[in-house]
Amino acid sequence: MTRRLTDAEVRYVFAHLGRMVEADNPIETLIDWPRTAGTLRKDCRVRGVPVLFSDAPDMPEPFDVVGGRVVVAHDLVKSAFFLLSAYQEWASGSADEWGRFPYEESIQKELGIEHIAVVNHYFMWMTEALLRQCRINGIRCQVKSPLGGPSLHLSHDVDTARYFTLRKSLFRCAQTLGLRRCDTSRRRMARAAAVSLLRMAGLRNDPDPYWSFDFIQDNEAFLGFKSEWFFLPDDGGPFPPDYDLTTDAEIRSVIDQLSSRGNTISLHAPINCNTSAIYANWLKVLQDVCPSLSRHVRQHFLAISAPRSFRAMQEAGLSADFSFGFSRHEGFRNSYCMPFRPFDHDSQSMLDIEVVPLAMMDVSCLVHRHMCYDDIFLAAGEMLDEVRLFGGVFSLLWHNSTFDEVYHPGVTKFYEDLHLFFSQYQLRQFTLQR
Repeated sequence: MTRRLTDAEVRYVFAHLGRMVEADNPIETLIDWPRTAGTLRKDCRVRGVPVLFSDAPDMPEPFDVVGGRVVVAHDLVKSAFFLLSAYQEWASGSADEWGRFPYEESIQKELGIEHIAVVNHYFMWMTEALLRQCRINGIRCQVKSPLGGPSLHLSHDVDTARYFTLRKSLFRCAQTLGLRRCDTSRRRMARAAAVSLLRMAGLRNDPDPYWSFDFIQDNEAFLGFKSEWFFLPDDGGPFPPDYDLTTDAEIRSVIDQLSSRGNTISLHAPINCNTSAIYANWLKVLQDVCPSLSRHVRQHFLAISAPRSFRAMQEAGLSADFSFGFSRHEGFRNSYCMPFRPFDHDSQSMLDIEVVPLAMMDVSCLVHRHMCYDDIFLAAGEMLDEVRLFGGVFSLLWHNSTFDEVYHPGVTKFYEDLHLFFSQYQLRQFTLQR
């Protein structure tokens, strides 16, 4: 990005900063904010945090007071815009087989900042500068808390609801024989395949580890939390669910029960959702099942492309997206731990849909990264420290189907311990403000 920001891009940054601080005068006019045409830097750090654009990389502080006026040393506005607007994704055009921007190509990976809410640090410094400037000039200026304090958003994607199906049983047999990839020992898989076949034949009565709806709610109730459940109505891709929302009475009953207990029911958009018409169609399918359906969405496989997907969601009448996280790594995808509105780089405008960044997903940690439970606690703790510092939101996705002890020994106990871990941070129930 070898240019100065446009006026529209500058307004985008200050629109988000304005959620956190307000003054009697427009905050963008109170200070002479640097606007550099320089290229992205990787050698500039302020208070240990990378500043991506600066003409004064040796300045150790974000600002100074010179002659009774605050002088900002670095282009914090451009640095914030680059990360907050997902400029790297739009400019690079990189995508994997599902259309997702790869973590491996991100500036977050390159600089090792995936657990740091860098944009929030920029906004904190800008707020400090504004408070100092206003105090010097006798102008009223106050800090706001958009979420009312650090918050926790618990959510669950229901891609499949049943463990003991013929298709899954045969697949386990193929894994045992080495015909399909197996991420656990053949001995454990052979036992799982045998249990599946005997259960299918009615010779065993093992509980279904995927039918975990009550278990999940009971754990959340311990914290005093409700959660958001994203139901997949149908998948046009190669992995169809083992139920049909329009005909499966048990699933419809589960949705009613979840809703009656105060949980939010939302759309888990299938892979084929790439236009506003398709989003609207699937929204109606789920709305027929659950009249109290929210206008929220999470894309299956997190297969979201910024800003194209957000445009289609907005046009379909959706109000919020919960997909924006790295699919193969935990962390803040745009280095921000607050809800935000995406920027349409083509039209140079801010879109009217709220995005809640996804910080951690079970599949990323357990399947793609093969993290041990202690490392998951460590990664979550680093991000929760950022959330607590800035009054942001930690959004966790945990599938109802991630309780298979064959693949993940000890996962049930770990999930219970994870809620105890959250309780130490005194988080409030996340509520999206529109």
